[in-house]
Amino acid sequence: MSQKYKCGICESKPDQLSHHKMHIDTQKHKDKRTIFELKLKQLSTEDLEKDYKTHNIEDILGGFETKKTIVLKKLIKPQITIISNKEALKDKIHDIHNYIRNNGGGYGMNALKLFNIIYGLKKIEENNLIDQSKLERPCCEFSNLLKMATENKNEELVEIIQDKVLDSLAKSSIREILFYEIPKNISGSVFSYLIKEIEHISEIEKATNTQLCGKIYEYFIGRDQSAISELGAYFTDRHITEFIYNEEPVIVNDNFQVPTMCDPFGGSGGFTVGYIVYLKNKYPKIDWKTEIGKVHHYDMNEDVIKSAALEFFCLSGNIPDMSTLRYANSFTDDFNNIKFDRIFTNPPYGGDGSKKTQKQSKRDKVKKYINDSLKTELNEETIKHRKKQLKNIEEDEKSERKLKEQSKVTLVKSSSRIQAFANKYKLKANDKEGVSLIQLMDLVEVGGTVVGVLKEGVFFNRTYKGLRECLIKNFNVRKVISIPSDQFENTSTKTSVLVFDNTEEKTSVVEFSELTVSKFSEDKFDEIDGQIVCSDYAGEGSKLKPDIKSVDKTVVSVATADEILANDIISFNGKDYIKDEIVEGEGYELKRLGDITEFLPSGNRLATFKDDNGDINYYTCSSTIKKCTIADLTKLSIIIGHSGNGCLFIDNNYSTLCTNHILFNKNKCILKYIYYYLTYKWNNFFTICYKGSTVKNTSNKSIEMYKIPIPKSPEKIQYWVDKISTPFNEKNEKQNLLENLEKEVLERVKYISDNEECDNLTLKQIFKKINTGINKPPDNKKGKLYPYYGTSKISGYTDHYLYDGTYILIARNGTMGNAFIVKGRFYPSDHIFICEVNNNYNINYIFKLLNINSFKIEQSSNGSTIKGISKENLEKIKISVPKNKNLITELEPKFAEIEQLKLDIQNAETRFDQYIKELGEEALKK
Repeated sequence: MSQKYKCGICESKPDQLSHHKMHIDTQKHKDKRTIFELKLKQLSTEDLEKDYKTHNIEDILGGFETKKTIVLKKLIKPQITIISNKEALKDKIHDIHNYIRNNGGGYGMNALKLFNIIYGLKKIEENNLIDQSKLERPCCEFSNLLKMATENKNEELVEIIQDKVLDSLAKSSIREILFYEIPKNISGSVFSYLIKEIEHISEIEKATNTQLCGKIYEYFIGRDQSAISELGAYFTDRHITEFIYNEEPVIVNDNFQVPTMCDPFGGSGGFTVGYIVYLKNKYPKIDWKTEIGKVHHYDMNEDVIKSAALEFFCLSGNIPDMSTLRYANSFTDDFNNIKFDRIFTNPPYGGDGSKKTQKQSKRDKVKKYINDSLKTELNEETIKHRKKQLKNIEEDEKSERKLKEQSKVTLVKSSSRIQAFANKYKLKANDKEGVSLIQLMDLVEVGGTVVGVLKEGVFFNRTYKGLRECLIKNFNVRKVISIPSDQFENTSTKTSVLVFDNTEEKTSVVEFSELTVSKFSEDKFDEIDGQIVCSDYAGEGSKLKPDIKSVDKTVVSVATADEILANDIISFNGKDYIKDEIVEGEGYELKRLGDITEFLPSGNRLATFKDDNGDINYYTCSSTIKKCTIADLTKLSIIIGHSGNGCLFIDNNYSTLCTNHILFNKNKCILKYIYYYLTYKWNNFFTICYKGSTVKNTSNKSIEMYKIPIPKSPEKIQYWVDKISTPFNEKNEKQNLLENLEKEVLERVKYISDNEECDNLTLKQIFKKINTGINKPPDNKKGKLYPYYGTSKISGYTDHYLYDGTYILIARNGTMGNAFIVKGRFYPSDHIFICEVNNNYNINYIFKLLNINSFKIEQSSNGSTIKGISKENLEKIKISVPKNKNLITELEPKFAEIEQLKLDIQNAETRFDQYIKELGEEALKK
């Protein structure tokens, strides 16, 4: 039966008009409509008339958007690959850059200038601004250039662009925006290629909702991430700016007058262009002829200023006043002493050249070599010569330090207005992070708001304590929003958004939150105009990133101004203000760890102290226990790992890394109780006590402030310790038995291989099948039923499984030589080989042979950074299987004993987990 309504663009068939109207208002429909519109524009008037009986594109779109049962006829003749991911767009720009460079059009800035001219003409024509720009027709019409490129009129293109187009741009009213000098020897084929590709990426730009104008510079010049990072130039991506404008909405007055806005570090225009886009969409009645001058964009790179100016022009339809969109060193410019209603910005950070260069490294090695050789050198002439060389090196280092100091951003070298503000509030700053924060406080008008994306160290490092105190006392700090470290294209540095007002009302309460960027975990495919496209992209591997699905925030904590000022460093880290909302159970009382324990010195051992031949436990910051030969601590105590993912142990004969934290109470019963409770609440303990923008770490101060519920009755403490210690001790005892038994069996297998008559068999002969797993399960390891195996252990759980049985898993890359036996249902990653042993071989014996031959797997691996082994190379590895099968049979009781010990340990762990859960549920009301 035919449907009453149908969207011919999306092929949706709702049965009610109201449902249809809801459909055409969705973003998905709007995106597809835009793509369809772009493709229609590629067709000639004749083709449109022929296929659609009209050349009016709006009529065609309207007809397809709402129809009664209609079968789509041939829509588009040209077959175009639709790119739906901004990473693919970046790759496309890189391809264009490579083509221009490889075909004599220049590279870097020269290639960018060439691109900007053609792209700018495209944007200007799209926005009907050719006449307003006073550009000559038809030579400056992009459509005319595209027609010539399509007709392969390459020589004519050279003549028109090099002479007429450049001459027209030089005389036009947008000279300061779009005129560039380009090399004279560029061939027509380069122009032709570039014009066609820009036509293509213009479609991609709209289809992916990407602001390409703000990305061109980054994609052309920002390819060298280390160079960009050295400048401290990190670009704020569009989904971040969109989130910020939705989070901090801008309101115009009744006359649709725009608040003055400034980005003193404007870059390629993420915030300033985003400001215009946001206001245009929210307030269509704004008269940009008068209001465009209220958007101030400053930067030290004139090329990105021109790119931003082009976008200003195309968005507003008005040529921007270049006095408000200009070159400026924002650290020294006084901005005519103007203050602004709104400041949205991402100031630079880092990039002061503090990293050691290869030149410095070589020089240090030369100095060490000379100093070492002077200890034994006897020739006076050589000694004199070497000392002179050392002196010259020291002079060079002194000159370089002086030069670095001169180029470093400091308060004394900043503008007079920044210094005046700092003097007024007695502030200090010795880097660009501190100076830029002082500047933001100075630039904002009374009643205005600042939204700054700042390096996270500014929010809790003691260096910036005075700046934070000034903000709390003299401004109204409202929000701190932590941003994930992977949201900037050239750095993994952690940042946060700081929001504060310059109002009479000062800080009362600050909301601390975290930005959550959700990305697609599954690919989704749609058919658009007969072509299958990946509309939701889940990425591939570590380098190909998935599309962003949504951006949200989660409130971590709130704190009053008094609470923040009472903090010893006036921290802006939300985790410092997570309230103890726990309520102790009946018969329990809350105690700070600092009130019931003391800290023991952890010694001076470094990570290199470990010794695999030792039998004493050595605790680093890892959950893996190492070995050593000396026990520095012989009192029962709790070990807490200082950094990384942290760790928690209890021991009475051990050594530890010097940075770890050691808790002690002479009452062993209380100490064990604390350990059991912390084990149950480890995730909560880690969240509250570990801090850091990149690598998390804790401190004695944080640990001693953590509160736990303690039974008021000593008998209750003893009850829980006795109950939980039973499976805990059983697990540890049987773990030791297992380790000793496995060592004994391994030595026996090695002896058989070395001394008995054996067959040297390849793993291809041993294994019936060798397969690989799959990268991610459908639920992205968020299930509970079956283990998901990485290269060395279980790394998550899923409700899906790929195998059911007993197999040997061998790491395919990463932890080379690692192997383990698994039983039952499981889901292996694609970094693992799943090996099924032939029935005539004992799987336990083969597994032990793999253990003693793990070095062969490592030797057969390839790769400079992350090693890996192919299936073919794995199959070639040989192991020695005894001809006398009784030698294997004799070991079967040992194998059975090992399996039983593993089961006993698993059962003990299950009871231990159950008992600490029971403790937690009794000790806490919520």
